[in-house]
Amino acid sequence: MAPSVTRPPGPPTLGERWQHMTNWSASPSPNRIGVLFVVPSLRRGGAETQLVQLVSAIDRRQFEPHVLTFEAGLDQQEMLRIAPERVVSRPRRHKADFSAIGIARDLIDRQGLAVVHTTLPTATLRGWVGARLSRRRPGVVAAVHAMEYMSFQARLLGAVVTDRILARCAHVIFVCRAQERTWLNRLPRLAGRSSVIYNGIDSHHFSPSPYRASVPETRRAWAVPDGAFIACCIAGLRREKGHDTLFHAFARVRELGHEGVLVLAGDGVLAEPLRRLAKNLGLEGHVRFLGEVNDVRPVLAASDISVMASYSETFSMAILESLAMGVPVIGTKIGGTPEVIRDGITGLLVSQANAAELGDAMVRLARDPVERREMGRRGRVVVGEEFSAASMVASTERLLLETATRDPCA
Repeated sequence: MAPSVTRPPGPPTLGERWQHMTNWSASPSPNRIGVLFVVPSLRRGGAETQLVQLVSAIDRRQFEPHVLTFEAGLDQQEMLRIAPERVVSRPRRHKADFSAIGIARDLIDRQGLAVVHTTLPTATLRGWVGARLSRRRPGVVAAVHAMEYMSFQARLLGAVVTDRILARCAHVIFVCRAQERTWLNRLPRLAGRSSVIYNGIDSHHFSPSPYRASVPETRRAWAVPDGAFIACCIAGLRREKGHDTLFHAFARVRELGHEGVLVLAGDGVLAEPLRRLAKNLGLEGHVRFLGEVNDVRPVLAASDISVMASYSETFSMAILESLAMGVPVIGTKIGGTPEVIRDGITGLLVSQANAAELGDAMVRLARDPVERREMGRRGRVVVGEEFSAASMVASTERLLLETATRDPCA
């Protein structure tokens, strides 16, 4: 798809933008298409970040966005550029709380909304049923961000409920071609009603230039020795992110005589087990646990490479952010990662769960700062040309317009 001019989201214009809202009194605009965006929460995750970016940048001359969340977590609340009366946040009280269905239904009818956009399966369930129960019965566009259902419970719910709902949506959005192939093999009924819209990044926001001057200060704060190599990993500390393989690979880097520091930006259930693993591998003092980082740009600006050792990945926002910041990425050959990392051009691809191969790739880039810089330069160009936020928004707008102006699927 052809790239268009990036529209940076800019700073929010309202101070207290998010509250638990029940005021739906604002009258719908007769000249704009009302869209209800349903997302579980606004936590800092890839799917949620894409939704926030979409809502913030959608053309207000053509669309009137409303947002409904039903789980706790509004970490990205201030990034939404939307009138507060058009946001409803009603955290569910327990897992079987489906009150968001009724809220979606009432909001659709009160505001005269013409299309529903859902993010993640739990939102698709609530958004689709709410749309079917409404008088207007708008079409539903479902954005799927996972390569597959991760847990047994999710697989069971998917087979019984979610798959059937997806088959009845007006359109389904996938975030990479590998993901679309996987889902169409399992749900061939989606053929002809699915599209790939890559996750997009705002290259103006993720620009290395404003952060170069602060790199020496950042290195001192991390107690990085002069001349040491810095590898960062931007990922939650969860099993599927492959930190255990990354730690063994980094131990190999040090065994081969390369002075370096591994910086982890993210938190999760594996924080303490990984600290113990670092100690067991002799990496204590060479790994920096930063915890949850609200703004990863200073981290990336100070890093020589970014590493994603994932065992399961659909299409990583962290990879896009790294490349946009001019940082080459080493990633595993899974999901949509080979669709964004050009092996030997913008980074390196390695087999998953292969610490020796990953360690050798890290050594290669540790030895060659010229290759790192050239890979980073090319990566930033690729992101701007092929994975821009503007392209993502424009493609989604076209789908919303098509869905709003045709009869919804049965």
